[in-house]
Amino acid sequence: MVKTKKINVMEITEAKDTDSSIKDCRLDEISWFNRLSKFTGHVSIVGLRHTNDMKTSIYKKIIWTILILFGICFMTFQIQDRLTAFFKYDTVTIIKNVNNPILKFPTVTICNENEMKKSAVERDGLKKVVEVVWPPLREVKEKNKNLNLDYLRDQTKTSTEVNWGDIYARYAPSIEESIKECIFKGAFCDPLQDFRYVQTKMGKCFQFAPGNASLFISQPGVNYGLSLTLNANQSEYLVVHSPSIAFRVLVHDRTELPLMEGGLKAQPGHMVNIGVRLEKRTFLPKPYGNCNNDPNYRTKLCFLNCFSKHITVLCGCRQGYMTGNASICSPYDTLCVIRERDNFTNNEIHKQCNCSPQCFGRDFITLVTQAKLSEYFLESYVFKHKVSREVITDNYILLNIFFSSMTSTHIEEEAGYLVLKLLADVGGAFSLLLGGTILSLFEIMDFAVLELIHYIQHRKGVIQRGYQ
Repeated sequence: MVKTKKINVMEITEAKDTDSSIKDCRLDEISWFNRLSKFTGHVSIVGLRHTNDMKTSIYKKIIWTILILFGICFMTFQIQDRLTAFFKYDTVTIIKNVNNPILKFPTVTICNENEMKKSAVERDGLKKVVEVVWPPLREVKEKNKNLNLDYLRDQTKTSTEVNWGDIYARYAPSIEESIKECIFKGAFCDPLQDFRYVQTKMGKCFQFAPGNASLFISQPGVNYGLSLTLNANQSEYLVVHSPSIAFRVLVHDRTELPLMEGGLKAQPGHMVNIGVRLEKRTFLPKPYGNCNNDPNYRTKLCFLNCFSKHITVLCGCRQGYMTGNASICSPYDTLCVIRERDNFTNNEIHKQCNCSPQCFGRDFITLVTQAKLSEYFLESYVFKHKVSREVITDNYILLNIFFSSMTSTHIEEEAGYLVLKLLADVGGAFSLLLGGTILSLFEIMDFAVLELIHYIQHRKGVIQRGYQ
């Protein structure tokens, strides 16, 4: 009796598909090795073709493989080191001196150490009030701590009842009283036309701003600068910013606020020469630094806006030099300003202003010399101005401001490690260790992309066959 065996057609078909898939994978694997061998034989990396050459001995392949792996590792280390150096964003500072055919004369702001004239304050009966708010000595300030503030408030009208800005301006020394003679570039100038009033922390000051004369200077020296004869008027001293009798002089760029704390002092009975030298500064913004590269931004103005807002919110008024639209503080309100000003500084509230430094700036470096007025000059001035010798020695100052040199100093900050240098270093490491170029990287990328596409297409074909 003959036995027959049933054959499952489905199992045979599945077995054939499995064998076909294995065969396709092996063929694809062989095909990939062939493509890799062909790629390594043509890519522009020295020695890579020896690692996959059928004619090369196994020992030679091992040596070349070790050398290439060493080159890759050392190149990776070099690239990582160069990238770390680049992302440090180091800078270098370049200082150079530039000889200028012409220079623009700086802005000059002058303040009398005396903020209010004694005669004007006494005429309005406010001398005691002024001495309470602005005491001449620290001991007086401590003594008046427990003063009845209701009395002080009753003696002065509030800032909403009267315009204290006009009152302070009337009390301040005038241009006519302070400037007795003005000469600019060898020609007489008119103080009333060539100076303007400006508000600072020292009260109402005056600033050199000629209307008709050109501010451009072509020669250094006293004869090409500004010469002033100033009168301190010591007999009118009442509200002073220091124990001295003097004028505070600040030489600055016209776009900068006059912060008179950094000004120079010129004392009576002397000739004071202020030689000026221009210095330009340029710094880098982020990521190299934290400066603001807006050409209209000014750090001092940013702080002043922040401080003015702080005072206005807490005291309900502002002082004359502050920004904003609030009314000017009365002497009584000024006590609040003084208190909050100290809190603003001592409690580090100013750090909340977030005023970054500016990227561009112009400074005027000054060199000051002075000497006493000679006897001959004093006799001539006594005859010319019809005043006594004591008045001149106690009040008059001869002030000269001029460019000491037409050479300016430029301080420029530059990137210490540029992108081009980074590419050069990376390319140098790649070329030195592997003998390749940047085009070699594109060859590798091109091969990798094509292989990825081939792999995706192959996987897609396998999956489709699996569903069939």
